[in-house]
Amino acid sequence: MAPAYISRPAIALAPHKVLTEEIVNDIKAHHPTHPRIRTIPRHITRSAVGTRYFSHPLHSPYVGGAADPTIGITERTAQAYADAVDMAEAAARQLLDDQGVAPEEVDVLITSHSVSGGRLPGIDIPLADRLGLRPDVCRMPFSVVACAGGALAMARTADMLAARPDATVLSVVSEPLSTTYSHADHEISHMIFKGLFGDAAAAFLGTSTRPTTPSLRIDASFEYRLPTSAAAYFTRPDAAGVHFDSTAASLTAVKECLPKLTEWVRDWKTDIPIIHTGSPGIITATAHALGLDDQAARHSHNSLEQIGNVGGSAALDILARTHDAPPADGANVTVVAYGPGFYMAACRGVWCA
Repeated sequence: MAPAYISRPAIALAPHKVLTEEIVNDIKAHHPTHPRIRTIPRHITRSAVGTRYFSHPLHSPYVGGAADPTIGITERTAQAYADAVDMAEAAARQLLDDQGVAPEEVDVLITSHSVSGGRLPGIDIPLADRLGLRPDVCRMPFSVVACAGGALAMARTADMLAARPDATVLSVVSEPLSTTYSHADHEISHMIFKGLFGDAAAAFLGTSTRPTTPSLRIDASFEYRLPTSAAAYFTRPDAAGVHFDSTAASLTAVKECLPKLTEWVRDWKTDIPIIHTGSPGIITATAHALGLDDQAARHSHNSLEQIGNVGGSAALDILARTHDAPPADGANVTVVAYGPGFYMAACRGVWCA
């Protein structure tokens, strides 16, 4: 089987930096009589996010601004779709430039995007047009894997290269999660999500030929769907927009998946973990399952603190941070990400310096 080498990802952050203090003040202003208003700031700060980036200012009607009767789900999801395409293009263009690859050299386009209310076509069609990809490029668009998108894109890149070893695979993940920020949502979980999520896109190239620059070689992948977990995390559309919800089932979902992860890993010794930034607890629990501590998972914790949970782009941001402080050649790398209802996608491979 042909090897699969993953390039250094390019990251495109949304333009508007938002501090956690601003989120807390915004919630206080919009929910002054909430029965738990005194404890909400503590719940938000426990997420450990210091800053995140939104596609629009916090007080825009497309995020947390005053309700605008002219902006409902149609307008809000259309704007989220446009934001996703813009970020995806920025990340992909930067990547192609960094890697010295012309658009016409791309043979396969994998995309992941999940918060535009099921809009068709997916972001792959306008993205291919904007980048100038060939009309015969093979497309693999994901629209429901959300936070698992980056890890799954790595896995599918390896699958595609096994079938088409001469292909150049471009993968792009773009998630404007701030579109789910809504003051119509009152549960504590909603308040946490307001402080947790950020907007970003990320892109990488996959080839079966080892690049001259450092890369991650993917050797194996694993996926696990937690049975009867459809209500753990899910989106809920209504007239105002798309909302992100969870139930009590979400609180134990990671713990229930980790035995399957350790069973798959077996005697594989992970040196470098790339763990989805769902929360500090998720990062720590996953690191411990891999036999590692928080210091080993520092790039995941730093990503969460500095840009928030950016969905499927998170794993790729952490991979980019690993390039900034690269391990030794031959280090073992394990990638783990989680998506709704509850689903785990993982890859393992070797660092190629």
